[in-house]
Amino acid sequence: MIVEQFTTTAADGVPIVVAHYPVAGSADTVIIAHGLPNPFRPSNAKDTDRGYAGLAEQVASAGHSAAIFNFRGTGESGGHVQVERWPDDLAAVLDALQERTGRRRFVVAGFSAGGNAAIRLAARDERVAVLIALAAPSSFRFLPLDAAHEEFFQAYKDAGLIRPGFEGDAESWIAGFGQADALDAMAGCRAERVVLIHGRADDTVPVSEARLLADAAGPKAETILLDGVGHRLRREPRAVAALMATLAALPRTEKMERSPQKDGGG
Repeated sequence: MIVEQFTTTAADGVPIVVAHYPVAGSADTVIIAHGLPNPFRPSNAKDTDRGYAGLAEQVASAGHSAAIFNFRGTGESGGHVQVERWPDDLAAVLDALQERTGRRRFVVAGFSAGGNAAIRLAARDERVAVLIALAAPSSFRFLPLDAAHEEFFQAYKDAGLIRPGFEGDAESWIAGFGQADALDAMAGCRAERVVLIHGRADDTVPVSEARLLADAAGPKAETILLDGVGHRLRREPRAVAALMATLAALPRTEKMERSPQKDGGG
């Protein structure tokens, strides 16, 4: 399987690392956006877990070009974890893939905070033609950020997700989460199709968040709620199956190649 690895740059100069899995003759490109690392939760990944790369390979094996990347502050990308700026990172990935492939319409599948970022971008960028949000929060109000902002800030620093050179303090960093409200963005979402996938047993992002987003999106939204399924949907076979079924149902036409109208914005 061909994998093209490259680095693009967000609007504010932060380098974003991307892996592209091109498939000859594919009718679409699926950009997979990861969630927010949790430094409070020890990893229980097995040695055989291929992570998001494994999911991208599965998507590519089904005939869709795919791409994964690291939001700022994670992996090999630069900067610090700042969820309020994550839509700009995703926009930079779209810019780079559009230049490389000539494609002007994309499918974005965002997990948790990555889904939140994808929703916020889809309100201003019509290149997000199909939006699939998995376990996505409408906001981060469900987290005890205000009451424990110093604890959260220090944990993310200790985990290397807030890196040396961060120009701010715990309060300013926490304030960024308050700017990541996706409800209004979902109401103005420009995607032609919206699919919300959520586990009913999610103990991190309440399933009520999916209902809030569906109500905001209106009739264009399809909601898939999975009984007995928790938060980490990339590792849940039924959630991955729902994602793959959604991709399989996409029309194989040049519809994904239409030239969009793109707004600016931060």
